[in-house]
Amino acid sequence: MLTLTKNIAAAYSHDFIRSNYLIPGWILTDQELVIQAKDGHDAAWLDAMAPNLPMGRFSTPEDSAYTTLFLVSDEGWHINGAIINNDGGMATLPGAGMRMPRPTSDK
Repeated sequence: MLTLTKNIAAAYSHDFIRSNYLIPGWILTDQELVIQAKDGHDAAWLDAMAPNLPMGRFSTPEDSAYTTLFLVSDEGWHINGAIINNDGGMATLPGAGMRMPRPTSDK
């Protein structure tokens, strides 16, 4: 996808057609809640995980939507061939990935 994004951006830039690659993080959607519930993780577990994320909360669909709206707007006209991690820093900040809490011991 990275190479395809760059190639499309280069091939069509003279026609003012832009190509950017938006990489979302862990997005908390309704379907994600269902998936997490199947793994035994309830809303309380998700609430406990949120502070362990770099920005202190999960990404929402709106987070990606706002970035996309900017990219397709007149204000984003000069952004072409960009790779945008829209993940609150999980992939881009050194050591900022999900910090899982340590299991508690009943000893």
